[in-house]
Amino acid sequence: MNTLQPSNSQQSPVHFGLALICSLLVLHPSALPVLFQEEMSNKEATEGEAVTLHCKLSKSAPVEWRKGNKVLKPSEKYKIAQEGPFAELMIRDLDLADAGDYSCVCGDQQTTAALTVNGKKKLSAHAPCKPV
Repeated sequence: MNTLQPSNSQQSPVHFGLALICSLLVLHPSALPVLFQEEMSNKEATEGEAVTLHCKLSKSAPVEWRKGNKVLKPSEKYKIAQEGPFAELMIRDLDLADAGDYSCVCGDQQTTAALTVNGKKKLSAHAPCKPV
C-alpha cells in the first residue's frame, strides 16, 4: 500500500491526509452529514386544537415523521411540509390518543418531542337555582 507523501518532508503522512480530507469537505459541502440545527420542543395543547412541530436541518434533505415507531403520512390528520432545511408536522383536531412522542428522522439522525394533549374542560350540569 502506497502512502501519499507531501512535498514538505516535515509533515507526516497523517497530517497530509487530514489536510486533504478537510480540503475535500470544503470543496464538497454535500459530503457533510445532515444534522439537526434546531431540536424539536415539547408541546402542550387541548383536545380539538391543532399543534405544529418544527425542526431545522443543517441542509436540505428529506425527513420522515414518526409517532413512536409508526411512520406518519400526509392525511386529514397530519399535514407534512418541508421547505429547504425547515420541516414541520401539523397535527389537526387533537384527540387524547394523539399524545405521545413524535420524531423527525433524517438518515441516522433524529430529534424527538413529547406532545401532551389536555382534555376539554366539561361544564358541569348544576341544579337550577331556587328563588329565595
